[in-house]
Amino acid sequence: MPLEGDDHRGYAEPMSMSMPNVGSAGSTSERTRVRVVASARSQFASDGYAGVSLADIAAEAGVTKGAIYHHFATKKDLFLAALEDVEAEIQVRSRRAAKGQRTPLARLQRGFGSYLDAVLDPEIGRISLIDAPAVLGAGKHLELSRRYAHDDVVFTLGVGLPEVDPDELDALASTLLGAVTSAALVLISSPTPETTRVVVGDAMDRLLRGVLGPAVAGPRVG
Repeated sequence: MPLEGDDHRGYAEPMSMSMPNVGSAGSTSERTRVRVVASARSQFASDGYAGVSLADIAAEAGVTKGAIYHHFATKKDLFLAALEDVEAEIQVRSRRAAKGQRTPLARLQRGFGSYLDAVLDPEIGRISLIDAPAVLGAGKHLELSRRYAHDDVVFTLGVGLPEVDPDELDALASTLLGAVTSAALVLISSPTPETTRVVVGDAMDRLLRGVLGPAVAGPRVG
């Protein structure tokens, strides 16, 4: 999700966006892990968690099931790794979209807009929005949200609303993230996603302007 201006401290690109480079047995093992997670992402996106077996993932990745178990004790553990890769990719996309924007409103608009665009990719939308809550439970899903999005939204809101109490900023960030997640669910369920993308973008734009003030200039979410 949207981040604090251009500060990209301490984050790594997802495995889907950076491959380890060659050499030792350790790097060979890591390359295997990357292939397995990439295969899992692809198959979970196309067939859903319940429709995919570890044998399917191993076959697509070109490894044995034993190689998968070397890295992941269960299919659920592998799903979590795929989800974390998805969430990291969303974060990277949102950081890039928000980079260079001058106001907190503009950063949030660009970041949320990037998220709504991202979920139209089945590898992101289905894994993050549909399967993750069902497979991992609401608690773990919320924990990941806080890790990859919540704190950044709190920071950005704090820049725009310095007079607001930290506890209220925390609640406000949760409310906005809940709203954009609901908008994303509407979007990926729509038979006309291009039209719906405009509608939910306008709705989020209204909400953000209401929170941060209509007088604050910024681009539209849509």
